[in-house]
Amino acid sequence: MTSSCARKEVPWVEWACLINRTLATDVRPFLLYRATLVTPDGGREEVELYLSPSPRHEALVLQELDSMAGIPRVYGVTRPGSETLVLGRTKGLTLDYWLDEGHTAVCMTALLHVCKIISRMHYLGISYGNLSVTNILVGVEDSGHLDVSLLGFHRGKRNATEEDIRADDKQMFSLIRDIIEDIKEESFRNIRDELRHLFEDTVGVLTLVEIVLLLCGSLNNHPNGLVPPYHPMKP
Repeated sequence: MTSSCARKEVPWVEWACLINRTLATDVRPFLLYRATLVTPDGGREEVELYLSPSPRHEALVLQELDSMAGIPRVYGVTRPGSETLVLGRTKGLTLDYWLDEGHTAVCMTALLHVCKIISRMHYLGISYGNLSVTNILVGVEDSGHLDVSLLGFHRGKRNATEEDIRADDKQMFSLIRDIIEDIKEESFRNIRDELRHLFEDTVGVLTLVEIVLLLCGSLNNHPNGLVPPYHPMKP
């Protein structure tokens, strides 16, 4: 049962309230189980259990971001015994899957979403600090709309400094630069070359807003006029 608590406290989740536990078979950092959480009012919520390096800290960061799009809902930390982070179910596959499958438009559009998520975090004074292709989840709906969310908030900082925020900008800049080098699709060749030159000519690091503008312009210049929503299974 999840205890009532002040906002700055970490809710506890009793192991006995986590039923139907199954080992996770997909590859996500620190994901251990999927389960059903029986809530105090008798309701049931589908959850995921993560072996976070800092579960209590991560729970506090996620509490500050409660109800924000692209951020998992946090239910608390398990007890007794080992402390495991309990999060609401998240959709999608990690960004590295989409990269390996060659779905460039999905990846570039997902990065737009990530920039917006982290920008909203910065507005609330919270930094992320853990950007990687394995911490970005991307699901593609039948309509072609993307469902993008982040995982791994154990390096997040509340009351983030300007240096913390700039570190997020640098991580995004580096991630996109690396992804550009891996683009193989012929229809993206011109966009790849354009972005590569822009990044090479950049002095310092672009801000998230500048990156969003750059990516939007590039996607709109695609010969198929690619803008969200985009369905990877359609030409």
